[in-house]
Order: sequence, then C-alpha cells, then structure tokens
Amino acid sequence: MAGAGQTKQGNGTDPVRLEDVLRSARETSGLSIRRLAERTGLHHAGLARIELGEQRPTPDTLLALAQALELDEADLFALAGYRLPDRLPSFPAYLRAKYRMPDEAATQLNEYFGFLKTKYGIENKGDLDADSTDVRDQRKNPPISS
Repeated sequence: MAGAGQTKQGNGTDPVRLEDVLRSARETSGLSIRRLAERTGLHHAGLARIELGEQRPTPDTLLALAQALELDEADLFALAGYRLPDRLPSFPAYLRAKYRMPDEAATQLNEYFGFLKTKYGIENKGDLDADSTDVRDQRKNPPISS
C-alpha cells in the first residue's frame, strides 16, 4: 500500500485518497461491501459512503477496516487526517483495539499480564504511562485498570 502523501500508480499526479485505498483493498481481497460489513460489524451503507468519500470514518471504523483488510493502521489514520499519538496505548486499550472480545476476556488478560509483570519483574520502558489512552481507545468502555 502506498503511504500517505504518495501518489497513485498511473499518471503519478493524483494524491492517494483514503476511499480509493479502501476500495482497492476490498476488491483485491475479493470482498463485497456487504461481506466487509459482516467482517467489521459496520453497516454496509456507511462503508459505501466512506468509499464514495461522502463520510469520514471514525478511528474505531478505521481500526476495524485495517484489521479486516490487513492494512497498516498508521497509513489509514494519516489518509483520514487523524494524528496518531506518540505514546503507546495501554495494554487494555490495545486489546480492545486489536481483538473483538468480551470485556471479561480483556479483564482476565489484563490481570494475567499483571501477574506476569510481577513474576518476571517487567517494568515500563522510559516514561510510558501504563494507563495511558489514545485515539485508539475511544470506545464506550472505560479503560480496565490493572
């Protein structure tokens, strides 16, 4: 996939547009809009509006599309005009962004990670805040505390 700011292949002068990248990736994957909607849990009409450039996707929508279409999240965020944070997300925020799982499963994984941190003396690198959140954690569920 071309990165943000690069040009489409062809005449070399047209800027890469998010809707073109998404449509191309969907078609390359052999998915219809309805099938992609099923995979992402999004509504097919909303996906169609995004592909037509009529609707700007939310960060959660971009994450779901990146995962379903196996695209780089940072590239999609840049094309959509979102700035990714400099800090890493917390472990619970990462789990919710990366995997579709019940809150109970995320809670158990977070607790197990806490156990492993203690068992192996794992510490945070530098000044990273273990409870930090970012644009990837804009879900209705509050962060899970360790």
